[in-house]
Amino acid sequence: RMHYVDETPALTDGPPETVLMLHGEPTWSYLYRRMIPPVVKAGYRVVAPDLIGFGKSDKIVEPEAYSYQQHVDWMNAFVQKLDLR
Repeated sequence: RMHYVDETPALTDGPPETVLMLHGEPTWSYLYRRMIPPVVKAGYRVVAPDLIGFGKSDKIVEPEAYSYQQHVDWMNAFVQKLDLR
């Protein structure tokens, strides 16, 4: 399971534009805790996932599961599932 933060502004004229905040290694979405509120206040939807193995996302026991391609596949599935544009 991939943990993520999904914050949307209270009042919008239609669906807001989305800002996808991705972290690197060794951080997690907590990195953006002070950035998310002003971006949402500016009228944007903010989505900030924790990559698998980081933050509040599931940890996989097998180290070989953490390949670059696997992270790309996980993020593609995440973006499609949330229908991010």
